[in-house]
Amino acid sequence: MTGDELYGYMTLAKDWKDGVLSIIMRGMSKNFAEQGFHDYQTYKWVVLDGDIDAVWIESMNTVMDDNKVLTLVSNERVPLSPAMRMVFEINSLKNATPATVSRAGILFINEVDVGWRPLVETWVQSRDNSTEKNNLPSLFDRYVDALVEMTRRGYKEVTSIRLINKVSTIIYLLEGLLPLVPDGKMTPESIEMIFAFSAMWAFGGPMIVDKSGDYRKKFSEDFASTFGAKFPKDGLCFDYFYDPKSGEHVNWQSMVATHSPSPIGTRPGETPFNELFVETVETVRITYLLDKLVKNGKYAMLVGNAGTGKTEIIKNYLRSLDKDTDGIMSKNIVMSYYTSSFTLQNEMEGYIDKRSGNIFGPPMGKKMVFFIDDMNLPYVETYGTQNSIALLTQHMQYGSVFDRSDLGMRKQLMDIQYLAAMNPTAGSFEICERCQRHFATFAIAMPSQSDLNTIFTSLFGGHMSSFQPIMKELTSKIVDTAIQVHDAVSSKFLPSAVRFMYNWNMRELTNIFQGCCLAKGDYYIKPLMLARLFTHESHRVYADRLVTEDEIEVFNGFFNEIVKKNLVGPAISAEDLFEPNNIYTNFTTTSDGSYLPVPNYEKLKSVLDSKLIEYNESNAIMDLVLFKQAILHITRINRIIQNPGGNAMLIGVGGSGKQSLCRLAAFISDFEVRQISVTSNYGIEDLKEELRSIYMSAGVRGNPIVFLMTDSQIVSSGSVLCV
Repeated sequence: MTGDELYGYMTLAKDWKDGVLSIIMRGMSKNFAEQGFHDYQTYKWVVLDGDIDAVWIESMNTVMDDNKVLTLVSNERVPLSPAMRMVFEINSLKNATPATVSRAGILFINEVDVGWRPLVETWVQSRDNSTEKNNLPSLFDRYVDALVEMTRRGYKEVTSIRLINKVSTIIYLLEGLLPLVPDGKMTPESIEMIFAFSAMWAFGGPMIVDKSGDYRKKFSEDFASTFGAKFPKDGLCFDYFYDPKSGEHVNWQSMVATHSPSPIGTRPGETPFNELFVETVETVRITYLLDKLVKNGKYAMLVGNAGTGKTEIIKNYLRSLDKDTDGIMSKNIVMSYYTSSFTLQNEMEGYIDKRSGNIFGPPMGKKMVFFIDDMNLPYVETYGTQNSIALLTQHMQYGSVFDRSDLGMRKQLMDIQYLAAMNPTAGSFEICERCQRHFATFAIAMPSQSDLNTIFTSLFGGHMSSFQPIMKELTSKIVDTAIQVHDAVSSKFLPSAVRFMYNWNMRELTNIFQGCCLAKGDYYIKPLMLARLFTHESHRVYADRLVTEDEIEVFNGFFNEIVKKNLVGPAISAEDLFEPNNIYTNFTTTSDGSYLPVPNYEKLKSVLDSKLIEYNESNAIMDLVLFKQAILHITRINRIIQNPGGNAMLIGVGGSGKQSLCRLAAFISDFEVRQISVTSNYGIEDLKEELRSIYMSAGVRGNPIVFLMTDSQIVSSGSVLCV
């Protein structure tokens, strides 16, 4: 909460609004019975839990010195009674002033002073099964310290995780797995196997796989040498899970369901390409862990770079939950730089109901899972606090938050839990340790070559299943070629401050195959047509993003080499494959909207000239000369906006025709163009109102709309987040 909400403030109408601390300390000082304070109480404790801020802590100086008085802006002075005590529970003193430090007794509690054993002992005593009680303490003693020593150096975690967090993760997984053991089969051996599996994911789950090394493979080897063969020798420890029901190790690969193809498209009975989901070993094992945590009321977090599939894994899992069978509801909350504790609390409270008194939650008998995406993006205040993260920490630790309209009331938020995803290379990189501690954290790496092959062979192969046999044979070759091209682009064109758009991930491959899946079996009867479509989509995804002609030449060089090696054969000649003017549109060749190659450049220019005349008859006249580069840009913009979720960023100097070409491309695709008119007093609320009308028109009435926004219309950085 803000400083005003802590101490109180004067409104513009000169009315005094009490803050949390002024309400509590006045109640303690005057023994207000309705707040639970009485004269007979020996001690009354005020615990201030959170980061110290050099601004608000200075206002506490008169409370902590010999005056023992809280002085408010309203000129009210609240004296401390002899029974009142204050405790600050903080992470560090880096923002505290000497005046503050000298007024308080400082007690530093090291991580090892209390340690993890009291937590484990308390949890073990809560177990009902005597076999568990007898065996678990020795397993914690044997494994935890050895794993700490094993991973102390030479390892790289996706984000900073404290030891107590890893031990908590072991406990969370044990709570989900031990009840699955059948009656009569709870033996010391089965408990140890389940414990080894839980410890392996608690300590090894956050390990990353990147260019600097495969730390999961290293962990697997060290784990086997330290604790013996707790899993089959063929593969890594992460390739297997211990099935509590059968008492055997099972390879995750055997759990991957075969992808069943479905028609791709936006018409009834078809599935949009961006909603398709293909299971891989990584998605299956992460989903299994999420299931054991979520259904047990625990928090989980997936951490990985952009485009690794964190959001899709969690969304796909939440979609699989049934509100009636599982009793779990879910809502998505996407964090941004401007997400404050106030906006986050308002969004959360919009999804829950009042039960009774100050108790709020989902409908009785149900649980609410909030999926918080991009958790580390909220802005970092001057003194290092992310107030929206602090609000989540408060709820996870105390189960309540303050009512922002009536700060004297604490709302108990019941039956609410969190799933989170974050990118460790964006935002604040990490979140505060006190919040991170509550989450079981797992690293999500970029899918491996075999996983990428599985995903896109399933998607593209499913689409090609109705094509002629000679066309279906090309599927695996195109997928292999696409993956090789992607690897080459990722290694040769690296992002920089100027080339910020050189960020390559799995989304690029998705965009290529989204275009390839527009092919129809009625028209694509020769392998050459499909191969040329693939080269066209690859150039649109990669080459259109490159800045200079030299870079495009470099791309063409290695792209042509890879394509020749993989695709050129008896049915496809290199001359035909790389023939110039390789352009595909859905408006030039046929009238049914099929995505087909343009017969020749003259035909395309003729069609666009007629479309421009048609546009000028019904809109403000655009006096355009459609030269070759402009024509190519129109086809590229048209290709983007015809795909579901197709958003384009057009980068170029002023006056280069970005808006005009976008308007013509939208007109060709039968999209209505909406644009805002910015005035001197235009604000974010005006933009939100415009977006509401667009959503009503597009979402409710089904009118296709292009929202065109230029850099001069961005009134503040917050307006980009609204879009």
